[in-house]
Parts: sequence; structure tokens; C-alpha cells
Amino acid sequence: MGDNSFRMQQAWDDGTEKLISASQLNDVPKPYTGKLSCPHCHHPVRAVPEHASTSKNGKPYTVSAHFALQSEKREPGQPERKAEHRPGCPLRPVETLVDIARHSGGLAEVDGDRLELRLVITETTNSKRALLPAPGAPLQPPPARPVRREVVSRQPSLAPAVTSAARIAKFLALYENAPATARQFTVRYTGHPIPWTRFSYGPDPTTLGALYRRLRPGPADHPVAVVGTVLAAGTSRHGQPWRRIAAKVPTGPGQSPRADVYLRSDHPELLAPLTIGTHVLALAAPDVPWKIWTPSHGGDHHLVLWPRAHWQLAYWTTDPATGRISTPRTPPAVTTPRPPRPARPKPPVRNEVQPPPDRGTDPRTTTAPATTTPSSRRDTSPPTAAPTTPASPAENPTTEQNPSPRPAPPPAPPAPPAPPIPPMPRTPPSPLSVPPEEPPQHRPPNTKKGKGFLHRWLRR
Repeated sequence: MGDNSFRMQQAWDDGTEKLISASQLNDVPKPYTGKLSCPHCHHPVRAVPEHASTSKNGKPYTVSAHFALQSEKREPGQPERKAEHRPGCPLRPVETLVDIARHSGGLAEVDGDRLELRLVITETTNSKRALLPAPGAPLQPPPARPVRREVVSRQPSLAPAVTSAARIAKFLALYENAPATARQFTVRYTGHPIPWTRFSYGPDPTTLGALYRRLRPGPADHPVAVVGTVLAAGTSRHGQPWRRIAAKVPTGPGQSPRADVYLRSDHPELLAPLTIGTHVLALAAPDVPWKIWTPSHGGDHHLVLWPRAHWQLAYWTTDPATGRISTPRTPPAVTTPRPPRPARPKPPVRNEVQPPPDRGTDPRTTTAPATTTPSSRRDTSPPTAAPTTPASPAENPTTEQNPSPRPAPPPAPPAPPAPPIPPMPRTPPSPLSVPPEEPPQHRPPNTKKGKGFLHRWLRR
């Protein structure tokens, strides 16, 4: 890869022990006091301020400020080596791009000094079946009419696509999103190549303003991603979390309205990892585009995305002291709880006697306590003795003198009969009341004899 495409934009100052940006090299006095080195592999570098130069064809041009690697001292008899970052440094372009392609699940391919990311995204309401091809296999575009099927849990089937895009954004951030470096990346969606600068916008406010002007007439014809840093976090009055990743973005010349970039979601678990200071890449979907909200009484406009799936977001952090960037990750998958099913009635057990329903007491069956014997037809339960109260020693002194068992008390007198109650014709008769049996009626014998066949034959 050419040195003009990947120029270092940050260096570590051993004197101040701080990171120095290439945009500070033209400041007076110089922002560094000690030796400069790579912030990741500590390879010696040198500062190159902005200056004018001439190409081989004699055409003048301006060289932007950057940091260049210094050639290491070679030992006598050793061939001269080209200055490059040490192994394992994220600023090694070839190794970094090859590593992105290796962990992309077959979605990224490196061709010379360029990387092409094939974006495979479907609607967020599609099934959870993964649409990722095998590594190295040609990519088949998604169906024109995918099967829309609601699922309970959306598995991380499309996370490699957004994670690879986040790693590219992380790599470009090391070079401060230089336009010459961004031209080395391309996104292919449904067979059409899209330049990286037309796919990802931010964190530069100028590019975010270009996105606002692009989305103002209507949604884009392909998914668009935004890169930014969480500036504020909160919850709306309806209980929906929000994150602001850009503020006061100029949308045009003059007194044009300014716009804030927001992330809102109905799933709090998607925005929970996005704390203040976290870098985020938010990706739209075919059924979840970026929208512009315009206030009715003036004020800043809002560029809002409502992510519904975890693969629409990727986040990473940067150590402010060393400048090291963590590995991009995606939030946990969204899980929609199933509605509770109604409890089914317990089936009755066979050969089990069910108690009769409690229909109340029929006043017509309220009679005096039964005084019949156990052999009675209507009442087969044994008679119940009336409860008695033992007498005190003062009331019954004989019991104390005679230790023999005392005789059974006399039976309690029967209770007076209850007053008669008028009949209730509408109430059905109680099953416990049995009507008396009617005696059979006596019929006299039939003394009349009919004239049979012999009688009629003799009279002829």
C-alpha cells in the first residue's frame, strides 16, 4: 500500500507523555518537546508539517501534515529495510485489513491495497436464519420478498457485517478519517459498489451535515451508517432511552438550521452499553431508515435512528492516556418475552365422586332433629347425643364420694317444631325429600265374558 494513503495522524511525545495530533504540527511553539514514537508499537517517527511540493509531472500540490516512520539503524553488512510498524501494531495496513477480512465471515475481501465489505442485511422482522455465505464463497443477494416472520429471540446472525464495518471505522479513526485513506474501502450492497464516504458519515460535522442534506428529500436508496461519540444520555418522558452522538451539526450555509444526531430505541438493552464517551457505529436497515424530525416552533432539527436489532449497533472505547482502542462489540440480542399462556383446567380423575354443587339450603326441608332409629329408611346415620356440660363439685357432691362411673345423662328434650313456612313453587324440590309411596288401587275382577267364536258358530 502506498505511503500517501495511510499517513499517521497521531504520535506519542516522550517529553510531555501525551498524544500529539498532526493538526498541531504547524502551531508555534511546537506542541512536542521530546522524541516522537508510534502510540501503539513505539516505533520512532518524525513530524512532517504541511508544505508545498511538486509531482513528477511538474504539477504543484500541498502535502498535508502527518507523521512518518523513521528508518531503523541497520547493522554493518545488513540490507536496508523499509520503515514499517512492528508486528502486532494496528497501524500495519496490510495485516489489519487481512485480519478484518479473516474475521468477517466471508463478507470482506482484500484486493491489493483495497478492501471491499459485502453488506448482507435484511429486515429486522425477518427470521433468525443466518444469511452469511461460507468464507470465500460468492455472495447471493437477499430475496426480493423475504419471508416476514416474527421470532422470539434474534440471534447474532448479522453481527459480522456491522462488526467489520466498525473495525474499518476504528482503523480510519487511527488516521483521523483522512479522505485518502477512506478511498481504500468499498461497501457492496445488492451487487452495487458504494464508496465508504457514501456509506459511513461522521464523526466530522461536515460529513454529518452532508448526510442531513442527502436525507432531507427522502430516505437513501441503501443503508447508511453514522459514526460518533456518545455526548449525552437520558430517558424520555415515555420511558424510552436516548443517546446523542452529535450536536449542532451545520446543515448548510448562512442561518441554516442545525441538527443533532440521536439514537432512540424501544429496547433499553440495546442502548445500555452506550455510556458517555463511547464510540458507536449505528447502521440503518431496509425497514429502519434514518428520519429527520423538524420542530414546529423553530430550534435544532433531529436526525434520529430507532434500532430494533442488536446488529445495527457496534461500540468501542479509547484509552485517553495511551490512545489504544478496544475491540468493537455489539449489544446483546433483543429477546421478546412470550405472553403467558392461560392455565388449563385440571381434568377430573376417573371414578372420583364429585361433591354436589352448593345450591343453598331449601327452607322446606328445615325440620326438627330426627328422632328415628338407625333402622329407619330415610335416615341411616347413627343418632347424635346432645352435648352435656360436666357439673362442678359443689353442684354434684355425690360424684366426689362415689368413684364409680356415673350413669349416662337423660336424653335432651326435643326442640320445638319450627313454624310452618309457605311453599315456594319456583324452587325445585330437594333431592333429600322423598314423597310417600301411594298404596296400590284395588280393581274388581272383570266378570263379563265376551262371545267367542264357538258361541257365534252354534247360533248359526
